[in-house]
Amino acid sequence: MSKDGDYYDRCPHDGCLEVDASHRSEGNNAGAREQFHDWSIFQANPRDGGCGATWTRTTTTGARKDEARGVKSLNLTASANRYVSMPSEQYRSNYEAIFGHS
Repeated sequence: MSKDGDYYDRCPHDGCLEVDASHRSEGNNAGAREQFHDWSIFQANPRDGGCGATWTRTTTTGARKDEARGVKSLNLTASANRYVSMPSEQYRSNYEAIFGHS
């Protein structure tokens, strides 16, 4: 069974380890950590049987912030890969104008 979400990943280099985030971009902000968690750094530590690779992943919150700035995020966490945006108000209005209410 694999862990899943914004705080865990499997080594993308050779799949050697499943690891927890070794560093997260939470800063010194008050409130739920998910509000400020934009990316994580992971490492497949050789002392734990890993290959030594270090990599970053953009989290769900980070992907949303990038999208708002018009930037396409790469290297997403498992949770961010599942992120689904809601249709815009303009899309919903046009859909209702064409297809009517259900």
